Amino acid sequence: MAEQLEKVRRWAGVPVGVEEVPGELDRALLRAEVLAAPGASEALRRLDAVGVPMAVVSNVMNESGSVARTILDRLGVLGRFRVVVLSCEHPWAKPAPEPLRLACRFLGVSPARAVHLGDLAYDLRGAQAAGMRGWWYAGLRRYNRYLSAQVDPRKVPAGATVRSWEEVARRFLGP
Repeated sequence: MAEQLEKVRRWAGVPVGVEEVPGELDRALLRAEVLAAPGASEALRRLDAVGVPMAVVSNVMNESGSVARTILDRLGVLGRFRVVVLSCEHPWAKPAPEPLRLACRFLGVSPARAVHLGDLAYDLRGAQAAGMRGWWYAGLRRYNRYLSAQVDPRKVPAGATVRSWEEVARRFLGP
């Protein structure tokens, strides 16, 4: 992030306190209202209740790992995950397979038996590179224009699209 900020500072010709930006971003995110996707909390509760091993693997680009965990905790879901792998704490990010494989290793699950649920094309590419099934979560497209433009639904393999967290739970637990 420091390199990107320095480029912006030079391009814009304005003094930016690069060292201050990460802390300011963390503070801004802690003030922001962050909502869970509809149905996510209940689906995660049901999956956790029957012992489905779950991890968060996220490309965290702007906030610190502690803020990402704080937000998950505020949403009431952090405790549902046995493992949290954040790109800001490791030397790689998705679509590299390493963060997904690391989560599988910590969970004691073979990548071939794992599913990665993601909302961006690089999530699907990362899952494939890691030897996992990738499911595209299309449930946030109506709320976020950025997400709606990131995946071409025609290029998602048959059966790999999920439109709701209820559907995620059904795929694991049945009707």
